Amino acid sequence: MEPLTDDEKTRLAQAVEANNSAQQFMYGRRSDFQSLIDRELVAIREDLKDGKGANLTFGIRATEAGKRVFMELSGGPAVTVQAPAGAVEQGKRSFVIDRGMPVPRIKRRDSETSYPFDKLEVGDNFHVPATEEVPTPAKSLASSVTQANRRFAKEIPGTHRSKDITRKGKLYPGKDIPNYELTRKFIVREVGEDDPRGPGARVYRVELPKNASVTASSPMDDDGDDDNGGGEE
Repeated sequence: MEPLTDDEKTRLAQAVEANNSAQQFMYGRRSDFQSLIDRELVAIREDLKDGKGANLTFGIRATEAGKRVFMELSGGPAVTVQAPAGAVEQGKRSFVIDRGMPVPRIKRRDSETSYPFDKLEVGDNFHVPATEEVPTPAKSLASSVTQANRRFAKEIPGTHRSKDITRKGKLYPGKDIPNYELTRKFIVREVGEDDPRGPGARVYRVELPKNASVTASSPMDDDGDDDNGGGEE
C-alpha cells in the first residue's frame, strides 16, 4: 500500500475519532474521503445524507483496516470502537444518557438589547446593513419589530380570536388572545443602494395609528398600511 498523504492521515484520524463519538460516525463529503474509501480504510454510509449539491455529505466511519493503519501511524494503543458508557441505541444512532446535570437557562436573543428600539423618538430610524450572512435583513428584523411593538403595548379589556392555520393538511384552530393598545409603533422597510448607508433595512418609529388597539383586524406586526408610516402603494 502506498504511504498516506498528510491530508489522508488527517482524514483518517477524523474518521477514527468519529467512531468513538456517541453517534459513531461523522458527516463528510465523498470527494474528501474517496481515496480512503478506495483503500477500504474508510466506509461511507449511503443511507446517511445531509445537505444538497456541492454541500452533500454522507455518514463516514473508519473500517477495521483503517483503525489498524491509524494505530500504526500514531504508534499508540489499539483504537477500540464501542458505544460509550451509558450509551443507548435508538435506531441507527447511539446516545449517551447523562444524569444529575442542571438544566441551563435559555439564552434568548432580546431585540431590546440587540436593537435600539427604546432610543427612538417618533420620526427616528436606524439602519441595519445587508451582509453576506444576512442578505435581506428586513425579513430577519420582522419578528424583532413585532416583539418591540408588543413589548411597548399595554393590555386592554377584551380578547380577539387568532386565525385558523392549516399545516400539512391539519387544521389548527385559532386561540383567544388578549387585546392590546400600542404605545409605540415600529415598522421595517427594505432599502437599496440609494440609501446613504447602503442596502439593507431601516427600522422606523412612526406615529401611532388612529386606532392603536391591537385586535384581529389590527395586528401587532408591521402590516404595511400607510397609516403605519410609509407603506408601499
